[in-house]
This record gives sequence, C-alpha cells and structure tokens, in this order.
Amino acid sequence: MSESNLSGSNLRGAILIGTNLRGADLRKADLSGAHLTQADMSEADMREANLSEAELVEANLSKASFWGAKLELVNLNDANLKGADMSEANLMLAKLKRADMRGANLTRAKFVMATLIRANLSGATLLEANLNGADLSGAHMRGTDLLKANLGGADLSNADLRGANLSETKLDGVKLEGATMPDGSKHA
Repeated sequence: MSESNLSGSNLRGAILIGTNLRGADLRKADLSGAHLTQADMSEADMREANLSEAELVEANLSKASFWGAKLELVNLNDANLKGADMSEANLMLAKLKRADMRGANLTRAKFVMATLIRANLSGATLLEANLNGADLSGAHMRGTDLLKANLGGADLSNADLRGANLSETKLDGVKLEGATMPDGSKHA
C-alpha cells in the first residue's frame, strides 16, 4: 500500500497491524478505532483525518502530516513521530508514553489531559499549544519552544527543560518537582 491514495476513505475499525502506508494520502480519511500497531505511515498525509481511539503503538509516523487531525483517545505509545507536523491537531486524552516527537511541529495542538510520560519532545515546537492537565513527567524537552503554551495543571516533574523557551507560557498549577529548568537548575 506504499504511497496509496486513500483520501476520504472509511477505514473505521480496520485491522492494519504492521501495514506499509508510507507516503499514503489519507487526508480526511476515517481511521477511528483502527488497529495500526507497528504500521509504517512515515511521510503519510493525514491532514484532517479522524484517528480517534486508533491504536498506533510503535507505529512509524516520522515526517507525517496530521494538520488539523482528530486524535482524541489515540494510543501513540512508543510511536516514532520525529519531524511530524501535528499543527492544530486535537490529541485530547491521547496516550504518548515514550513517543519520539523530536523536532515535531505541534503548533496550537491540543494535548489536554494527554499522557506524555517520558516522551521525547526535544527541539519540538509547541507554540500556543494547549497542554492543560497533561502528564509530561520525565519528558525530554531540551530546546523545546513552548512560547505562549498553556501548561496549566500539567505535571512536569522530573522533566528536562534545559534550553526550553517558556516565554509567555502559562504555568498556573504546574508540578515541577525535580524538573531541570531552562537554565540548568533543578527545581526543588
């Protein structure tokens, strides 16, 4: 299925474990509840697609485009999202434990109540992102741009924020115990 045109397709609940969808056109496709564990969807175009409640554990989604996609309750644990564009995507209650999101564009993405425990967000752009109530404990966020992000109520305990840009970032009620701050100091 490499570089397939599946734009607008109804793949709701499909079982596509380990499938090769590299470079596929999945714009506006309905993949809600689909099982895509270990699928290769690198460089796929999933703009405005519905991936709510999909299983993408250990999937390769590097350099994929998710602009405006619906990803509520999606399971992206251990997924490779390096360099992905998730601008304006809705990841409310998403699971992203240990996800590799280095260099990803997460501008204005909604990670409300998402689980990003030990995720690697180094060098990612989270400009104006909403991380309200998200669990980022132990996350790697070196050099991450969090300009104007909403981190209200988020858990950043033991996170590495060295070199991160926290300018105009809302930190109301943020848990920072053991976090390494942008200047390299440890938060008590």
